[in-house]
Amino acid sequence: MGLFDMVMIKDNHITIAGGITNALKSVDLNLQMEVEVETRTIEEIEKVLEYASQTKTSLTQIMLDNMVVLPNGDVDVSMLEQAVKLIDRRFETEGP
Repeated sequence: MGLFDMVMIKDNHITIAGGITNALKSVDLNLQMEVEVETRTIEEIEKVLEYASQTKTSLTQIMLDNMVVLPNGDVDVSMLEQAVKLIDRRFETEGP
């Protein structure tokens, strides 16, 4: 798989689009390619799952970004565990 085989929506794309739902909509309306979206919070995951349940989307993967390292450098996997439970195998996941 190369850089031309799918779309990866990163945090800067989400910011420019005005949110994760808008970023997904934009890709779905303009491209017919598999999509991976980067999520940083449980709220973003919930928005992605809500969007995917209401529309036909090319989303295939959800990246669980920075969900284990705390600001002080400690590691806490509870948010990562919660994210995986929410996604419940509906999409491939990628994480740290």
